[in-house]
Amino acid sequence: MNFSMKSTKIGILSIFVLIITFSALIIIQQTFGKDLEEAKRENSINIAEGSILKNDEFFANDFSQQKVLFLVGSSHVGHINVTEVNKIIAKNDPITIYNIAKASDTPKERLSQLEEIIKTKPKMVFYGISYRDFSFPSDLVLVPIFPDPKEIISCTISLKIDEIVPSNPQFLTREIINEFLSNQTKNNFEQEQKYFVMKNTPFIPYQKNPIIATDNILKENVHFAPTWNDQNITYQNICALDSIISQLHSSGIKIILFTSPLHKYYLESLSDSQKNQFSQLQKEITTKHKITIYDFEEKYNGLNIWDDSSHISNHKNVTIFNEEIAKMIIKEYEE
Repeated sequence: MNFSMKSTKIGILSIFVLIITFSALIIIQQTFGKDLEEAKRENSINIAEGSILKNDEFFANDFSQQKVLFLVGSSHVGHINVTEVNKIIAKNDPITIYNIAKASDTPKERLSQLEEIIKTKPKMVFYGISYRDFSFPSDLVLVPIFPDPKEIISCTISLKIDEIVPSNPQFLTREIINEFLSNQTKNNFEQEQKYFVMKNTPFIPYQKNPIIATDNILKENVHFAPTWNDQNITYQNICALDSIISQLHSSGIKIILFTSPLHKYYLESLSDSQKNQFSQLQKEITTKHKITIYDFEEKYNGLNIWDDSSHISNHKNVTIFNEEIAKMIIKEYEE
């Protein structure tokens, strides 16, 4: 009897502790999480030749007199030199390309800003995707892309709930701590580094003296996060991409997807399951939405053009990726 009562008390105490802990995490999410995400989206770090624009500063511009196309995605897309792309395209048609990629961007993050993009009424959107956008678990089966309306509703509800209750509290806590620590060293870092803001790329700073990494550097610093294990993050980002495509189509805006280039060392670090999941996702997107996906993933494996294993270098001698992005845009625009 005493043992039973003791077990009951322990059980009640454990539940009480969990409730307090989870409530605290929700408070952290509400108090700091949104500010953290807003800081990511609206970073205004002063750098050498200008400043990174805030989201509302960029979209407050009047684009009505331009034929506007957007490049969208993470820093993988941010490494496209849109100044060079515009030079190539200007020979064919007076359209203007803006690279609105953002570091650490995901479909879920981009979905929260989609209304601003739609209001701008771009002619087309080119969205670069890769494994890091979905954080595919290394040994789990891909969730389908929700062709069933009931599943779309379920997914939308899941995204809304995640804004209130953090789906990955451990990751959120780590992000907040890292953000705090990074702010302590930010001033020293900015003094040591030299950056500039490229025209028509409002959210990504570029190094003034970019390098082309040697093979040894690439091998030693594989830019990949092998600890992805939260299937809910994968689920939400697949759902968010599905919603982005649907909303753009509903608004009469053509969207084209392309996979971002990856070095062979990065690709070798992926599991067969992750590769299969990404491949299956692309097939389901193509089938459901009838859109084109250009594949750059393995296209530059053997070339000496890399900044790290998941980013093409911005070095002036690296032109091939910019040229092929321009060809893709011209082809789709002329169709």
